[in-house]
Amino acid sequence: QWVKEVGQKIDIAAQQLERGEGIDGETAINQLRE
Repeated sequence: QWVKEVGQKIDIAAQQLERGEGIDGETAINQLRE
């Protein structure tokens, strides 16, 4: 189950990066750990 959730978060992060709304890697990792 968690694999699917992490995959969705990664997809969202990738979409944000494409729009120039990306967050730095450390912030992304912290969000994934939540």
